[in-house]
Amino acid sequence: MTIISTRKHGEMNYATGTTTNSYANALDWNTIGLGNKTVVLYNSHASNNLHYKVLVRAEHDNGQDAEEVAETTLVAGGLARIALNNCLARVKVQVKAAVSGSQATYQIDSIGLPP
Repeated sequence: MTIISTRKHGEMNYATGTTTNSYANALDWNTIGLGNKTVVLYNSHASNNLHYKVLVRAEHDNGQDAEEVAETTLVAGGLARIALNNCLARVKVQVKAAVSGSQATYQIDSIGLPP
């Protein structure tokens, strides 16, 4: 993940990746000190769908993951915008290929602003 700016004026992140049959973190984001947060997930694969889900924590290190967005399918070439405006310490976006035995590619962008 590339951090583009610091928390003084907010934080922006950008990453790309490839995933297979098991859920993997496309984004694991420390959101302490951020208010409104937006994540944009793009399925950059030409033909394979992508499954994603969003997990959040109220306590960064020892908290339990709570499912904010249940497993959702993102079609090839599709975009998902995820708005998270609650006070959260950690946000994870997990992705996996929808077709067993194949790969899917993605781009994920995120921005968080101070409260």
